[in-house]
Amino acid sequence: MKIAKVSLALIVSCSSLCASADAAVAAKVGAYSPIKLTSGVNHITAFSADGRDARIVLAWRDNANAHGYDVFLVLMPTRRGGTDWNVVGFEDGNEFQDQITDAPHTGEDVARAVRFVTTLSRGRRVPLVATATRSIKTSYPDPATTVVSLYALAQSEGVPGTTTDYFKVVRKWTTQRTYCNAELALQDELGIPVRQDYAGSKNSGGC
Repeated sequence: MKIAKVSLALIVSCSSLCASADAAVAAKVGAYSPIKLTSGVNHITAFSADGRDARIVLAWRDNANAHGYDVFLVLMPTRRGGTDWNVVGFEDGNEFQDQITDAPHTGEDVARAVRFVTTLSRGRRVPLVATATRSIKTSYPDPATTVVSLYALAQSEGVPGTTTDYFKVVRKWTTQRTYCNAELALQDELGIPVRQDYAGSKNSGGC
């Protein structure tokens, strides 16, 4: 799968959908409801604030070692009820990609966690993507400060190389404490429960 990269020196304008999504990230800890995803194609009804459905493909990318990872590919039509399924990209402040990936390592010391959630904004449920990325210096199990990011769904105005709809980082911060598992950072910082298959320590910070 080819990944498109675009210089973020380009200014991407957003519609009112973008402004609505930006407002959603002011929600308090615990105000996020996880979207349950299983391996394969997940059909999500009324995914966007304007009522469009989505298909989220979750697939495992084996790497023949401890560095395999999950790949999340989001597809949406350009109009409500449409069947022209388009890729929804991700802009993280440095590059533009067609998909987003995590980095679970052994599962006990997750380096990067990715969760799709919804939150209430102006009376509507809107989708967000939350990530936590540990700043590992030497060894994976070592405690590390963690960068938490929230992506909101936005619409571009046709800037070359971008997608019609995309998730952009609208809030980003570094945790004050250190973590040995990125899943715990999402739980502490945003109130997002760890996954059912969580394999890390239940001690403070996952250490």
